Amino acid sequence: MPKCRVTLLLIGLFVAACGGREPAEEQATTAEAPSDEEALDGLAEYYETHFNMHHPSMVASIFTDSAFALLADGEVNMGKAAIESSLTESMAAQPTVEISPMHRRVFGEMAVTMGTYTVSATPEGGEAMQYGGSYLTVATKASGEWKVVGQITNYDSERPEGWAWDEGMDEAPPEDGTMGDLVAEYTRHWNLNHPAMVADFYTDDAIVAFSNSAMAHGKAEVAAFLEARPGPPTTLTVHDVGTETLGEGYAIDGGWYELAVDGARVQTGAYLNLLQQQADGSWKIQWGVTNAQPPQEM
Repeated sequence: MPKCRVTLLLIGLFVAACGGREPAEEQATTAEAPSDEEALDGLAEYYETHFNMHHPSMVASIFTDSAFALLADGEVNMGKAAIESSLTESMAAQPTVEISPMHRRVFGEMAVTMGTYTVSATPEGGEAMQYGGSYLTVATKASGEWKVVGQITNYDSERPEGWAWDEGMDEAPPEDGTMGDLVAEYTRHWNLNHPAMVADFYTDDAIVAFSNSAMAHGKAEVAAFLEARPGPPTTLTVHDVGTETLGEGYAIDGGWYELAVDGARVQTGAYLNLLQQQADGSWKIQWGVTNAQPPQEM
């Protein structure tokens, strides 16, 4: 199964979202086609049903050929074949999943969905366990059929000691994102330890799932989360890999980030944000999901 560091996430996303979309096969016409919302809910239901029946190929069939799946443990799967391989491996523990879509926006032939998931599993030779977190999915519509371009997931709490994390590689993708102003100001205030000013880069009704935490609803909760972050102050470096305009004053933007303490990198992770353009032309984060490997010991 191909594995690569979280820094490779956005290659798949923006190849698929920015002109690399494969046309979906034509579906048989019906008397009354489902609405986009119903069809997108159907994708989540289909995923859940066939995941719980341990049908990896059927789960993978809802992804485009060039889709990506960035898993919360740091594994990156590029392309439908890799996604299916990963699903096959993960199903060895006979897991079941419960998926709860919570928020969605449709932009013509693109859609963004944010929600939560819970997995129950019993690893071979281990004890029953349950874990979950948040996800953000980007889908595209072609020939009347919705397919998943890519997804990012995270955990909503710290993983147990000894949890198997993906090791990956150190290669990084080019930085072709167009949110340089937002990234520069966000990182500047983070590195100046101004959590309230960092929170100002989120909309008042923002919904954000930072790694190892539950969703924060609204800028006030985002600010409270940033204020309460444990540990020493960190230096943030953000690598903006790609941006796709969705229309209606929205864009999807993603990349990867590094956190350092006293010049030594202690953590890396990926992010995917739904951005909303403001009246003055600037951009703010409305929805976001980030994940991260566990911090390295200093």
